[in-house]
Amino acid sequence: LTIPGAVYGAGAGPGEEDRSTALRSEEGAHINKSLEALASVMRGLLQADADESLLPYDDSTLTQVLRPALNKHSKLLMFVNLSAEPSRAVDALDTLAFADAVKDIKTDATKKTVARHRLRITSAMTSTT
Repeated sequence: LTIPGAVYGAGAGPGEEDRSTALRSEEGAHINKSLEALASVMRGLLQADADESLLPYDDSTLTQVLRPALNKHSKLLMFVNLSAEPSRAVDALDTLAFADAVKDIKTDATKKTVARHRLRITSAMTSTT
């Protein structure tokens, strides 16, 4: 799996003087890091014999928060957002390739295990706030 497209403003050059551009660039870098960590966990889930305890959940806050829901006992649903702009065609294709790879993740989710993981997610979210 590769990361679908860069976040707008994530590649601003070092000569940028504008503070908002620098902040946008820093924010984009953090988002891209989180997306890379998510892709890494998804790559691990694609391997049928993957040991879930070895997946890199701790690589970002995003994957730490989603950990109870990102496993072989959860149902996975992915939404993608595509731009119709011709200049974003490469990003759109990358996004579709990412979503196509994610759909190949096989889980053994049942209503019972999904309900149990939903409870864990709820308690994880309330304990972090």
